[in-house]
Amino acid sequence: MRRADSWTRLVLGTCLAIGLAAASAAPVSAAALWEPPPLQLVEMQGEFGKNTKGFVCKVTYPLVVSTTRREAAEEISETLAEKAWEFAQNYAVQRSQKGTPNIANDLGYEVKCNNSRYLSLNLYTYFYAEHAAHPLYVKEGVTFDAATGKRLRWKDLVRPEDKEAFTLAGINQKLLTSRYAMEDAFFSDFRGLRKLPQNYYVDGQGFLHFQFAPYEIGPYSSGQIDLNTNCKAKGL
Repeated sequence: MRRADSWTRLVLGTCLAIGLAAASAAPVSAAALWEPPPLQLVEMQGEFGKNTKGFVCKVTYPLVVSTTRREAAEEISETLAEKAWEFAQNYAVQRSQKGTPNIANDLGYEVKCNNSRYLSLNLYTYFYAEHAAHPLYVKEGVTFDAATGKRLRWKDLVRPEDKEAFTLAGINQKLLTSRYAMEDAFFSDFRGLRKLPQNYYVDGQGFLHFQFAPYEIGPYSSGQIDLNTNCKAKGL
């Protein structure tokens, strides 16, 4: 990690090396070289700053190993490990500020797509301050090219025949005719997005989804709004 301390570098480097060594021991068939298997995820966990009332920062995230795409796996692992480190550091900064209430902050993840083309995850952030009315949570999609490890924008994945669906007008039309509109999940004055969304993921069937956190375009009671574009990512 570019900004982590030496101890964190050592732990993550050792775990990654162990995972790579274990994966390298498995035989790889000739067919697998043409169609690489899904990336292997090794779960990492940490807990920081627990106090007498039980408020704590919990971090869970994956490191990635691969026998056929080692450089990509290392690139993805570094990106995810750095995000986890920054999350823990932000918690420490919040805790150090005078007058800050007891806070709990969790980082987790869920795998949305893992195939020969893409690794797409949702990073789940949970925050709760003591005596608050309710917790806050956000899901951030992160999608990588499984061959290179490069993090991808959704614009990188749009097929030429689907370009109109990904204009601001096209996305708003999908939102305002979705089940969320039928269920009055949006704020009463919501008339559509004013700029293109950035938070997205690719699901297991290859479809692109946009997602919006509570309070972004709807009240807390509507929860996370997940819009399936019904358009598949390029190459799927």
